[in-house]
Amino acid sequence: MTEIIVFAEGPSDEQFIKQVVAPALRHLQLYLKPQTLQTSQHISGGAVSFDRLKFNARNTLRQNQNIVLTDVTQCIR
Repeated sequence: MTEIIVFAEGPSDEQFIKQVVAPALRHLQLYLKPQTLQTSQHISGGAVSFDRLKFNARNTLRQNQNIVLTDVTQCIR
């Protein structure tokens, strides 16, 4: 089993991962967990700067070093 955290820019990306991509990969024992990026201290979704992406990635990897990170654009290419 591999857990993959997929960074999403907003709620529509998050729903796409949950409803379309994740079910298609479960048979391969790949479990996708969308995570909406924080664009500011109190707001999720929207355009994300590289610094904000780096901040979220670093914090996510500190919580669990055995996960794989990607973003939604990598999933749909």
